[in-house]
Amino acid sequence: MVNFDVKRTMTERDITEIDSLLRAVEDHDRRKPLNDHLWLDLRQGGRTGFAGLTARDADSQAPLAYCQVSRGNDSWAIDLVVDPNSRDKILELGQALMTEAIRIIKIEGGGHVHWWVSDPSSNHVTIAKKLGFNTGRTLLQMRVALPLASTVLASTHQVETRPFRVGIDDDAWITVNNRAFSDHPEQGGWTREILRSRQ
Repeated sequence: MVNFDVKRTMTERDITEIDSLLRAVEDHDRRKPLNDHLWLDLRQGGRTGFAGLTARDADSQAPLAYCQVSRGNDSWAIDLVVDPNSRDKILELGQALMTEAIRIIKIEGGGHVHWWVSDPSSNHVTIAKKLGFNTGRTLLQMRVALPLASTVLASTHQVETRPFRVGIDDDAWITVNNRAFSDHPEQGGWTREILRSRQ
């Protein structure tokens, strides 16, 4: 049996509990289960538009799955995390949590919803189709062995870099960031307040 709960803000205890689930998933999948935007929102206990939805084992109350909704600059971000030992129930748990998450977004006024899935399985695709999601884009992670070969370095234009200076580089960084990510739902449209909240 499974119980579901929805929280619009998270206490330190709630965050610690979800952290244990996130660590188990990261250890199993070898990647972080939440993107930075969602992770920061969870860390801050949930800002306006936040919802943390948890499926729990009815007996132990241990979290089996977690779905998070976070308001972005001009859209909504949503994600689903399922305990590795409960992945056989991903369709049941995932669809229930995601359906409730979409309902919350509708109540909050609706809008564009992004569900970033790092390595989509057929179960993710099934849930997405049932909820009316369409593939917006596919991201590729590019890698190269280091150190680079001397021939590559010799033919590469060298760029000098320095650390970001808080309070000095803010406006220039925001300008470049917003130009580079003008169509990105979470990374574009940043203000000084957004930058400060993520430093």
